[in-house]
Amino acid sequence: MQYNGMTPPFELISFEDMKKKQAEQYFVWYIDTIEQRIQNLEKYINLTGTRMVLDKTPNSLIELWDWFSNHIEVCTKDEQELMLELTMRPDWIKAHIMSDRRKLSLNTIMIAVDISAYFGEVFIKNNPNIYWGYLSKPKKLHGVNRPRLLGFAGDMSVYPYGRVEMCIWKTIETVDNMHLFNMYQVCLKMI
Repeated sequence: MQYNGMTPPFELISFEDMKKKQAEQYFVWYIDTIEQRIQNLEKYINLTGTRMVLDKTPNSLIELWDWFSNHIEVCTKDEQELMLELTMRPDWIKAHIMSDRRKLSLNTIMIAVDISAYFGEVFIKNNPNIYWGYLSKPKKLHGVNRPRLLGFAGDMSVYPYGRVEMCIWKTIETVDNMHLFNMYQVCLKMI
């Protein structure tokens, strides 16, 4: 069953190439759609036969990840995708890219984007000093110009999609419904 992720009602360019005004436009749209994303995710989960209520408690991350771990789809990069990725990466990592041609399916990515929004909302609801924001610098920052959690000690921040993606790759290697909850616990230590 195909997941209907949300797309912005404006042209989206590479986050790395966004100007501050474009990043702000995306951020406002993203924040305005979070509750709808969570409702969409919950509805989709229930359509797959699993009864779940996304109540924004840390423990809900366990049940959510247990469900998602059975819906992760991995496919293989075609030659064109591989060549494009190689041209954008430094020489020292090219051998690794050539040795692992796996990528996440579009369906998996769309679900993961909404899981990352939910992860952020769980964090904010349960930790009042944490809030949504974005960082436009440095340009090489993983998740630059994308919604992230701010308010951590020492000006640290958390890019929820990056954290969810790490959990996906861990799950591909070792299925464990605790990966996302454990990531939540790791981020708690940064407050």
